Amino acid sequence: MNDELEKLRARLDRIDEEILTLFSKRLETVKNIGINKKTKNLPIENFQRFEQALDYRIQVGKKVGLESSLVKQIYTLFHSIAVDIQKKLR
Repeated sequence: MNDELEKLRARLDRIDEEILTLFSKRLETVKNIGINKKTKNLPIENFQRFEQALDYRIQVGKKVGLESSLVKQIYTLFHSIAVDIQKKLR
């Protein structure tokens, strides 16, 4: 293999590790939010909050050069995972 390709792959591996570490932190926060909602007898889903959060993330995504459709796809998946985690806490 050529050295440049190996360097790029190593860089990608480090970036993926950072992404996974951040995602783990996100899931822990999701769990804590779920516990808070359960304690306060709040519903798991708040569609107004979801829409506001999605709009914000799309704007942030645009600032860093990401297509709106990609950000929506990723954030919708994140939201679905969060709902599943919080349902398991009930």
